[in-house]
Amino acid sequence: LVRVDTDTKKARLFVLNDSADFVGVSTLAKTRALIKQAAHTSLPAREAPCHWLAYDTAQAVVVGIPEFSEMSSLQFEALRNYVARGGNLVFVHPQGTLAAAGTPLRDLLPVTPLRVRQIEDCPGLEAWGRHQDALLNSVAEKLDGPRKVLADEEGFPFLESVARADAITPLRNGEFPVTSWRRFGIGRVGVIAVNPCTDLMWSSRCAYAVWNHILAWTHPAFALTHPYNGRALPKILS
Repeated sequence: LVRVDTDTKKARLFVLNDSADFVGVSTLAKTRALIKQAAHTSLPAREAPCHWLAYDTAQAVVVGIPEFSEMSSLQFEALRNYVARGGNLVFVHPQGTLAAAGTPLRDLLPVTPLRVRQIEDCPGLEAWGRHQDALLNSVAEKLDGPRKVLADEEGFPFLESVARADAITPLRNGEFPVTSWRRFGIGRVGVIAVNPCTDLMWSSRCAYAVWNHILAWTHPAFALTHPYNGRALPKILS
């Protein structure tokens, strides 16, 4: 089946998260530095939909740190079917991705997670932040002050992983993927090795770069419920 978006002007993000360690997603609705205006709906894992159609209007489902143990087999199957039919699933927190490797979502991941460790910097991602800062033209964004370097002596969490053979890895930190993507069915699954919602990520402008990367790679899916499909599918399948 072919999926078609009914509103390409705004990115609707469905966020699954249970942890206070994953905050800052609300900033997406306030910034104009993204390639597309974004709005999000957050739900705890136990309230995740049990049927893939509930995700149908989302450009992507974003996974923070949900309590996977509270999800049923129907909820996991809904996510798998959503992606298989053309949806986008993005894991954006190192701990959440590591936990997902022990769930029915493991074979969707574009990487094999190894561990989460603290790193002091990430040169490739820092370069993305510098480039994004040069592109900012909103006075409101500039009022945040000068850009900070993506570096922390105490370190910040980073997911060490190995990319699967069929994965595409646009950015690496040494031998480890920073961003990685692969197809599942006709949908796409991505992993971001650094939480893009921390204060350091926003102040270094790296958060803007990462979210723009996510929005660019998660092309909006066409809603199966849209009447257009009733006319288009017979032509496509003929």
